[in-house]
Amino acid sequence: MKNFVRMVMLSVVLVVAVAAQQKGSFTDSRDGKKYKTVKISGKTWLAENLNYQTESGSWCYNDSIYYCKKYGRLYDFETAKVACPKGWFLP
Repeated sequence: MKNFVRMVMLSVVLVVAVAAQQKGSFTDSRDGKKYKTVKISGKTWLAENLNYQTESGSWCYNDSIYYCKKYGRLYDFETAKVACPKGWFLP
């Protein structure tokens, strides 16, 4: 019974969180790419993966541009810390 109550409570929290989201967009001034955003509890998050190409430290999965277009780029840790657009940061 406790697990059922926990699941119901979690479901209610998720429904409230989804209802509280505000959707928007952000255009990266460095390359003009437009990203979907979502605002949750006063914080704005990218709703899709970053796809900003750096000089080094980023790549496409399986070295295929298809995957970058669909899922965004992969970054090593040091590059990820500096690849974010101005005013954005890693969670």
